[in-house]
Amino acid sequence: MIIGTASAKASNPSRNPDAPFIVVFIDTKTEKALGPFPYDRSVYAKAIDKAAASGARGVVLKFFIDRPGTDEGDRALLQAMKGTKVILQARLDDQEKTPNPLPQRFRLPLDARNSGTPLAGKSGWLPLPALSAAAYDLGFIDYRVIDRMPLVERYGDYLVKSLYLCCVELAIGKRAEIIPGKSIRIGEKTVALDERSEIAVTYPPKDDMPFISLLDFLGPQARPQVKDRIVILAYDSDRFAAIDTPVGKIRPHRAFFYALMSIYRQFR
Repeated sequence: MIIGTASAKASNPSRNPDAPFIVVFIDTKTEKALGPFPYDRSVYAKAIDKAAASGARGVVLKFFIDRPGTDEGDRALLQAMKGTKVILQARLDDQEKTPNPLPQRFRLPLDARNSGTPLAGKSGWLPLPALSAAAYDLGFIDYRVIDRMPLVERYGDYLVKSLYLCCVELAIGKRAEIIPGKSIRIGEKTVALDERSEIAVTYPPKDDMPFISLLDFLGPQARPQVKDRIVILAYDSDRFAAIDTPVGKIRPHRAFFYALMSIYRQFR
C-alpha cells in the first residue's frame, strides 16, 4: 500500500498514525487509470466494501450524491452502505429548485428560532432519499471564511450538523450536546461557539498530508491499514482548482482535512 506525500513530521498531528482519519483520494494517478471523475457509483461501493473489509470504523463520502446515476451503480452503493457507517454530505443552495428531502432523524431537536446566526438556507443539495435512509449520518459542508468553520447550520426551519461535527462525533464515539451559538460538549470536553456556531481552525505549516490513492486502495492485493479509522473518500486531482488558505493555495478537500483535524484536536 502506497501512502502519498513526503516524510512525516511528528509535530504535525495530521500525520499521526493514531489519528482517527485517513484520506483516500481520487487523485491524478487514479484519473489516469480510471478516467475523469465522477465515476459510476459502483466504484465508490467497491471503496466502501474495501474499507469495511479492512476494519474501518466508517466512511465519509466527500462529494455530493443528489441526483440518480445508473441503476446498477446506485444499487451497488446502497448495498455497500449497509455494511458500515457511512456519512454523507449536503450543502445549502437556495438556487436549488427541487431539493431532496431532509429526513427527520438528521434534524437537530433544538429550537432554531433562538440559535444565534448560523449559516442558513431554505434549499440545498441533499443526498438521494434511498441513500439518506441508509446513511449513518448527514452533515452540511458550507463555510464563510477559511479560518472559521461551522459546527451547526440551519436548513429551512431546522438546525443541522456540519460534516465536521458528524466526523468528530464518529471519531470520539459520542454524540454532541449542543447549545447553538454558545457551546458544544462531546464526552468530557466542552468547546465554545460564537454566535454563528463556528469555531476557529488552524492549519499546519505546510501541505504535507498523508493519503492513499484510490487506485492503490482498490488494488486486488492491497491491504490498507485502516483498521478502526475513518476513511474519507475525497477528490484531489490536478483538475480541482486550489483555494487560498493559511498554508497557501491548496485544493479544497485538503483544506477540509486540515480543518477537520484542527476541530478534532479541540475536543480531545
